[in-house]
Amino acid sequence: ARYIYANINTVPTQLVNTPPDIDPVLTPTIADINANEGVAGLIVYTCQVNKENASDQICMINADGSGQRQLTNSHDNQDASFAPDGNTILFVSNRTGNYEIHEMDLSGNATQLTDFKSRLSLPDVSPDNKQIAFTNRVNGEDQIWLMDRDGKNAHLLFKSEGKDAVAPTWSPEGDQILFAVGKDATKQLFIGGFDGRDPQLLSDNILTPG
Repeated sequence: ARYIYANINTVPTQLVNTPPDIDPVLTPTIADINANEGVAGLIVYTCQVNKENASDQICMINADGSGQRQLTNSHDNQDASFAPDGNTILFVSNRTGNYEIHEMDLSGNATQLTDFKSRLSLPDVSPDNKQIAFTNRVNGEDQIWLMDRDGKNAHLLFKSEGKDAVAPTWSPEGDQILFAVGKDATKQLFIGGFDGRDPQLLSDNILTPG
């Protein structure tokens, strides 16, 4: 111990370089991600499996292209997206006669969340898992709506007279929503908060269907 202490104290000053007090950057392995998040490496998407009956269905596949399986098998089912916890999938289905938002586990067991009796699409759950943003067609025009995670307290967030507002996507922090406004494939992307007022145009150069 005395030898170590003596040598530590005789290290030349110019060689002692104390690093800044910062947390190290750790890169998680695939095993870490799978253990902590459950769905890392999985993709959920709309598929058409039966060529004779070309209805949309929900499928899931590993990110490497293996292990495809079909989660729904009747009516039209589309617009699938994972909830943040990775345990369930949000999607839209017309199994009740209208396109309503449903939720299912990774085994395909589904629960209906809405009963709007209209045309809903593209549900997206907030990062804190408390709200769902979605597109709602009202009087022939698409609008951006919000509701609680369980489907309650649905309300209008944004609409534009004479134009469609579609495809809401949450920011990673969950404090803003990106969506498209316009007609057909000439929509532009806007970013807005939760008051629904004065969303900001992202870029004049971007034209998109959604």
